Amino acid sequence: MVRYVVADSPDGPFEKVGTGIFDAEGFYAGRLEKSEDELYVVGWVPTKDKHSDKYGFNWGGNLVVHWLEKENEDGRLKVVPISERKDWMDNHTEPSVVMQTSGIDANTKRIKVESNGFEYITFESMEKQSILDGVIEFEKEDGYFGLTFDAKSGYGDLNIVLNVEEDSIEFYNVEPDKVGEVRPQLSMDYDFEAADRIEFELVVDGSAAVMYINNEKAFSTRMYHMQNREWGLFSVGNRIKVDDLTLHY
Repeated sequence: MVRYVVADSPDGPFEKVGTGIFDAEGFYAGRLEKSEDELYVVGWVPTKDKHSDKYGFNWGGNLVVHWLEKENEDGRLKVVPISERKDWMDNHTEPSVVMQTSGIDANTKRIKVESNGFEYITFESMEKQSILDGVIEFEKEDGYFGLTFDAKSGYGDLNIVLNVEEDSIEFYNVEPDKVGEVRPQLSMDYDFEAADRIEFELVVDGSAAVMYINNEKAFSTRMYHMQNREWGLFSVGNRIKVDDLTLHY
């Protein structure tokens, strides 16, 4: 867990900034680095036992860099993706739909969930190094939604979940309709009531993935069965609307 607290003295007392968390347990051994006037936190996305999605996190892994940007004049920091990464990519396109449930309207550039049931839409596989970004409007009271990977039959068993009911961002290695029946592998507090919408950027490099949320937090994880497999969006009990979904590679 990457915590963010501040104090007037190294001896404290310390107070949390917002939820007091930058990233969950999928990022570890972080250290601060400076380049000219920019500040970064550099750490690792760990491997998993036996290099298998069904086991727990281990150590080693991929080096990850988060950019820490000043939010306002008091010097408070927020975690943002490094914008230059998209400039290195040649293709910027809408994902190609594979299948969708009847409660999804994807006839325009806006994807709309039109029921409170379990709905999903899947897309063709990403490249090994990709960035996915978009904007999600959501209802603030109930349900959860997110991204599903290794989608074999419309949805997969690797899921980044934005849980509105629990005010948390979570990672599960079970199907999205089983969220709530088991403990998430990763979890991080997030105040959905304070958010007008979710602007996200998912950075994928091999089996490592980092989701940046509203230019304030990061959520890092590992998914071995993400490669060369379909992926998608899902919603359970929340009528989300997704705009500007773009895949960069």
